[in-house]
Parts: sequence; C-alpha cells; structure tokens
Amino acid sequence: MLLTLSARALKNKLLPGAKGGMKLTDIPTFARTELGLTGMIMFTDMLAGQDRQGLAKVLEAADKAGCPCLVLVEPNPLALADTDEVKVAAAVERCMRVAQAAAW
Repeated sequence: MLLTLSARALKNKLLPGAKGGMKLTDIPTFARTELGLTGMIMFTDMLAGQDRQGLAKVLEAADKAGCPCLVLVEPNPLALADTDEVKVAAAVERCMRVAQAAAW
C-alpha cells in the first residue's frame, strides 16, 4: 500500500501571510518528514501560473524528499461531451495542457 498526501489539504498554508506558511516546493518535504508519506496528489489549480521552470522546481523538491507527485488532478469538470464545439475544443485544449504538465 502506498500512502499519499492530497496537497489540497495544505492549500491554506500556501496563502500569503498564512500561519506556518509554506511554498509549493515545501509540501513534499513536509509530507515525507512530518507525515511519513511517500507520494502526493497534486491539483492543477494549485499549479496555476507556474511555468515549466516552476513545475520543475516542485518536481525536484519532490524527488529530493522521496515524495513524488504521483497523480495530477483537474478538479473542474470539462465539457468534453457538450454540444457547443467551442466548449469541447477548449476542454480538449485543457486536457492537453494538463497531460503535458503531468508528462513533465
């Protein structure tokens, strides 16, 4: 069995000025050292605004801590089956961006 941390559980610690504040790159070490967990579930909304270099820093921190990001979750439903072709195209584009981030 592999015990993982849902990074969303620490989302309030990422807010500016939060008591016991953390950076996104601190989560893997916290999960490993404080909770004894060996993997994370990361949510796309927590990665909003990150470029490839920012994602690389998160992944590097996770690898160093021995607590890799094992799952990337898109929490918002996508309109893949909508009758509006524009909405479907936007949903497909979003899927592609999430898949690319997961591949990194």
